[in-house]
Amino acid sequence: MGKHKLLHQRFAGQYNVVALCVCLSSCGNFVTMGYNTGHVDRYNIQSGIHRATYGKRAHASAVRGVASDGLNQFVISGGNDSKLKFWRFNGKGLLGELTLDAPISQLVLHKESSLLAVSLDNFYVNIIDCEMRRPIRVLGPHGNRVT
Repeated sequence: MGKHKLLHQRFAGQYNVVALCVCLSSCGNFVTMGYNTGHVDRYNIQSGIHRATYGKRAHASAVRGVASDGLNQFVISGGNDSKLKFWRFNGKGLLGELTLDAPISQLVLHKESSLLAVSLDNFYVNIIDCEMRRPIRVLGPHGNRVT
């Protein structure tokens, strides 16, 4: 195994930057990382080379979840700013944005159906249709945090 640091140059010398979430692409060649600074970056996992940045700063606050679809067509990022953003996988732009009722706690994508489960800090779970980029179900409230 090689020694690679998956760290963008913008973070050089900054020791308070933390990766809060990661997602391995379906092909296994790339990893997408969301940081406490609101940035989202993609790296080649074998070489450690930075491949894409999603937006100048993807979210106004910490990124709580990232996911990529089964065909590597788009990346989804969810932030503490209550926004769910859909990006082109190649990093060439924002496809859509959805503002939810509360900050996002975590997200899980079912790749075969393109349905995204998003748990929120208000104890609700939203089911999002990624093709249409809109909520199709809202579940909750639950008695405590969704884990």
